[in-house]
Amino acid sequence: MQKIALLSIPGVLLSQAAAAMCPLCAVTLAAGLEGARRMGVDDTILGVWAGAFVTAVMFLIAKKLHARGVQSPIWYALIPLGLFGLLIFMQSMSSVNFGENRLFGLDKFYMGVVIGCAALYLAEKWNAGLRRKNGGKSYFKFQKILLPSTVLLMVSGAFAAIVYL
Repeated sequence: MQKIALLSIPGVLLSQAAAAMCPLCAVTLAAGLEGARRMGVDDTILGVWAGAFVTAVMFLIAKKLHARGVQSPIWYALIPLGLFGLLIFMQSMSSVNFGENRLFGLDKFYMGVVIGCAALYLAEKWNAGLRRKNGGKSYFKFQKILLPSTVLLMVSGAFAAIVYL
């Protein structure tokens, strides 16, 4: 688990406050995770979306810190450590049973978390690059929502094909 937190630190340190997620998207994502788990969705796919949630919350906190004038990289390193610490705490709770299943020799949930973090981070960077190319404007309506959602759906679809087929 420490490796996951260490892998996310460079991404947060290099992120810009302008590439933030909306709070409504983050809350919707969190609520959907529990519903999907109750419906029997595989831990790998849940992990992808949980990783996306952690990344979205990291972007939101970084944006708030930046808006308040916080420039210290220490705070930007503590954000992912704290959020991944919460994931470890959730795992230690007796009612949450992650880590029971493995895929390719790795824990399904945490593998999904790492891939979900990377997927959302790269999708946000892709969106920011497209907007920069177009003079700060989107190429199409709802681009900020559709690009990350499409990337996450493609990653989820790939894992669904691996797990269920």
